[in-house]
Amino acid sequence: MKLSIAVATNRSIYWVRFCEALAKNDTQVEVIFVGPVGVGVTDLAVPAWFINVPDPAVGAARCWEVGARAATGDLLGLAADDCVYSPGFLDALVKEASKPHHPYDMFSARYHVSGTDNTGQQRMWSMPEMPLVPVGGFAFAGPYHRLGGIDRRFHGVFWDSDLYMHMYQLGGRTTLLADHVCDEQNHEHVLYGANHGADQAVLHELWPAPLSPDMQRASPRERWGEL
Repeated sequence: MKLSIAVATNRSIYWVRFCEALAKNDTQVEVIFVGPVGVGVTDLAVPAWFINVPDPAVGAARCWEVGARAATGDLLGLAADDCVYSPGFLDALVKEASKPHHPYDMFSARYHVSGTDNTGQQRMWSMPEMPLVPVGGFAFAGPYHRLGGIDRRFHGVFWDSDLYMHMYQLGGRTTLLADHVCDEQNHEHVLYGANHGADQAVLHELWPAPLSPDMQRASPRERWGEL
């Protein structure tokens, strides 16, 4: 089973750390860095390549979708450049994903922020009764693309809540690899922080109240055309 991770980035200073964490596995992975940067670092611990999107105004959501379309893995991960996975996470991921699963099932480590457990916020809207949203998570690539990927109305944040809630409605569930962590070790989301309010409004438009696990999306997914 081949793994790919698309990484939205505008900070090449984190690439070495990101790849060194992934190298602490027996499982190999393809890393695709996408963003408004050139090739800043080439001597990395795992195979990586780069797609330069020179205009930062395109936003992180488009960068992730560009990377997802370029990826060749059976399992597709979407991560920010400041994520650090715990050793052995990829090995545990492949072991779990090789078991019988629903096509829209998802896989995630526990969410930490600079070493602090933030797993509670992995629930949709941080509500304990809502579905579990992966952080730096993985999905099966085929179903991801059939669904249409990231909704183009999002610029940088909350697209993951929308995408994985949609997968939940199609029968998918998130498997939490509880022995492993995805630690967000820098909380300055330079690439998409300015769009937090607008993206939150899009999320609330697509998933209007009342909130419940069986809520339905308000409108069809808007797919990306040419990227």
